Amino acid sequence: MSKHKAEITAYYPSTSCGGFKDALGNKLNPNNNTCAAPKNIPFNTQIKVSGTNTKYDNKIYTVTDRGSAIVVDKNGVYHIDLLMHTKEECLQFGRRQGYIDILDESDKPNAVKKASSIFKAFGDLGNKKK
Repeated sequence: MSKHKAEITAYYPSTSCGGFKDALGNKLNPNNNTCAAPKNIPFNTQIKVSGTNTKYDNKIYTVTDRGSAIVVDKNGVYHIDLLMHTKEECLQFGRRQGYIDILDESDKPNAVKKASSIFKAFGDLGNKKK
């Protein structure tokens, strides 16, 4: 896990806010705890937000989106955009300073690790050369 200073904002599914699909082509669904992150964080990476003093702290979000303003600035501050349900929810959240933890495999809950290892094992079986 690596911790970084972050400027955290919000967006919602709409034509005025980037559309209705994420960068992977999936329909935006605020119930899935997804976010937009800079290009140096790979898609499907999980991040945990903290320090915003909101109900969004300590939640885990999956990176599924990008954006032209979603970058790491010259001071090393990550800009993260959390997907929310409505414009009002986004406006209430505003622009906040906080932190993100970029999670790696060892940080994931045991159930996720176990499922990942099972899927990897099945994938390896299908890729074995005879």
